[in-house]
Amino acid sequence: MDKSHYCRSMITMLGDSSYYSRITIEDAHRIILSMSNSLSDVFSGHLITEVFTFLKVTNPLIPLIQGLPKIHKYPSDQPMRPIVAGGGWVTEPLSIYVERFLRPIINLNKVVLRNSKQFLLDLYDCTKAVLDLEGVILVTFDVQSLFTIPNDLGIQYVHECLLVHSDLTLVQVDLICYFLEIVLENNAFTFDGEIYIQKHGVAMGTSCAKSYANMFLAHWENAISFGREEYRKHVLFYRCFVDDLFRLWKGSLEDLKGFHRMMNGLTRCLKFTFNWSYTRTEFLDIFVEKLHNCVINTGIHWKTCHRNAYLFRSSMHPGYIFRNLIKGQGMRASRLNPTLEGFLEEMNNLGERLLARGYGQEEIDQWNDVDRLRATKASPYFGPPVEVNSDTGSESNFDKGGVRIPPFFYTSDHRELTDLFAQHWSILQVDGSIGEIVGEKPRFLFKNRNNLKRLLCYDRGSSMMDTVPDITLPCGNCNFCPLINTSSTFHHPDLCREFIFHAHANCMTSNVVYLAECVACNSFYVGKTNRVLCDRMREHIYHIKKKSEHNALSKHIIEVGGTHTFNFRS
Repeated sequence: MDKSHYCRSMITMLGDSSYYSRITIEDAHRIILSMSNSLSDVFSGHLITEVFTFLKVTNPLIPLIQGLPKIHKYPSDQPMRPIVAGGGWVTEPLSIYVERFLRPIINLNKVVLRNSKQFLLDLYDCTKAVLDLEGVILVTFDVQSLFTIPNDLGIQYVHECLLVHSDLTLVQVDLICYFLEIVLENNAFTFDGEIYIQKHGVAMGTSCAKSYANMFLAHWENAISFGREEYRKHVLFYRCFVDDLFRLWKGSLEDLKGFHRMMNGLTRCLKFTFNWSYTRTEFLDIFVEKLHNCVINTGIHWKTCHRNAYLFRSSMHPGYIFRNLIKGQGMRASRLNPTLEGFLEEMNNLGERLLARGYGQEEIDQWNDVDRLRATKASPYFGPPVEVNSDTGSESNFDKGGVRIPPFFYTSDHRELTDLFAQHWSILQVDGSIGEIVGEKPRFLFKNRNNLKRLLCYDRGSSMMDTVPDITLPCGNCNFCPLINTSSTFHHPDLCREFIFHAHANCMTSNVVYLAECVACNSFYVGKTNRVLCDRMREHIYHIKKKSEHNALSKHIIEVGGTHTFNFRS
């Protein structure tokens, strides 16, 4: 896909007015200001300064959106999967805060998968308990538009789940749902110089997106889909990974199709597609097949869009990167293939792909030891547990316990420092109680030095875009600071328009255009001065005290009465 095709696909997607709308930079400023005011209102009168500091973003960045073409499902004209990199935007700390409360509940739900390992372990336990798999249908469902569910319905489901499955009070649940609502309704992003906002749904890329989608689907399944006994009795096994669902269906094909029609007819916001087979189906990166004797077997599923993208052996990487790549792929092949035949076939295919990328046969054969892989932590997940043999050397230094040395920079001469620690580590073994804590060997962590990317690109705390509305602040050194208005917007009473200030100033700023607003009515005065602002404010206050009719502010107060006062900003 070239750049022009990509841009056309993205613009077509963002042109769907039912999901996205274009906004101006002033609208983005209003979102930032509204967020700041909302947080101030929530935490006013409370002493939770740490939480408030974490949630408030001082230098927000409007995030970018990227589209990932769904090449694994569509051979041509692939639709885009929108990913919004929300780091730096005003809603991201709120999303992290919400995720803190949603994630523990999701982790307790055995139906929601974390990875392929959990799926295979659970599937093995199920097939071991179910003796008769004759006539069982292997079914996979795909949920369409799970991340664009209506906000009000999603918040309602989250509210109910938090009340039932957590120890939070009603006030705490209401606050979390209020933060979630802010995250869902303020998903702004940029593409090709334009700013957009998502009308409903959660942005893929924000911290709470996966937990929010999982909680919604799990709650919907329990309350509606599995609420019907005529269909629930046919499900022998059920697991889901976000919008991908897997079922073992013990029933007729007609009942399965009726179940599919029922699911699609229950709600407008969720639509399901499904694939079924009596012999084989694919789920995540695994294929599940039923052999002729009704025994379940699994293996690695390579999608049709798969390409040999392993790291070239000629690339400039440390040697351990290549060794770990071969070892990791070999362990994956062993873990996902319970039969020896499937494992050997996968290892042969792996060897061919590595040879095509410039790897040597000797370094490939080093990790092609069947007994070494199958009898260690790389034993198959879909099978009985294997006791790990520590003599095989499969355990890393992190598995053996010990104290982790604070991270230091990775350099070419780091070996001198690590050897120094290792040489004198025995000193800590003198005391038996300390020796049990620190372990036999130290564990080292390394962090990277600043590379060219880090030196040239901004970090998350800085701003590449002028997205923060500047305001007038008190200088803190004059008597007129209490008269400064720190608001960044001004509503014109006659034009019914809101204006946003783009100049950063204080009482001591000179050469300014300033605004004086009456705090008791809609009257205002716009002036300019070459001097510092506080000198001009002093003159206005002097004329007001003298009740001068030659000064606009003084004249207004004389006409309406002495209770009116003015504040200032530039």
